[in-house]
Amino acid sequence: MAGELLSPLGVDLPLSPGVAQVTYVDVPHLVSRPGIADWSIEDSGRGVYGHPVPGMGYKIAFDAAGPEPWSDTAPEWPPDLGEQEELLGWAARRFAGTAMPVIESQRHPWTMTPDTDFVIDVDGPLVVACGCSGHAFKFGPALGELVADIALGVEREERAMFSMRRPAMSLEAVDASTPIDR
Repeated sequence: MAGELLSPLGVDLPLSPGVAQVTYVDVPHLVSRPGIADWSIEDSGRGVYGHPVPGMGYKIAFDAAGPEPWSDTAPEWPPDLGEQEELLGWAARRFAGTAMPVIESQRHPWTMTPDTDFVIDVDGPLVVACGCSGHAFKFGPALGELVADIALGVEREERAMFSMRRPAMSLEAVDASTPIDR
């Protein structure tokens, strides 16, 4: 993960790696609808989000990593069927009477920062873009433009918000399974 790559370069950030899961469900009538977010506290203590994914179905997931600790030697991360059922239970309460056939559940790396925001900054010749707390992909085009501008020395107002020197980055690392508090 990013922390292991940056530390030998003298950049030590309070990043917490973890493993998160997403589940894709086959609900064609929801694919044309906007994304959803439910920050109410579920039994797991984690918020839930969902959005259409063209060609895949509708994605639902908890907005935090699961309890399994990160392992850089894990050859794969098989889906957690208990977490899948917990997500389907959430969906059943929100979309009463809607069948939610699972297309696939996938687990993936997740890196949490103390304030759940990205780290996009420069340290000498090094451009750093990491600590995405699971949501960078959703902001890919905007983040790509910001990273490119920072690499080229273009000043952007957003840079301070994602600085590796912002106050939150002086805090202790949080557990990657900590619920994101919006």
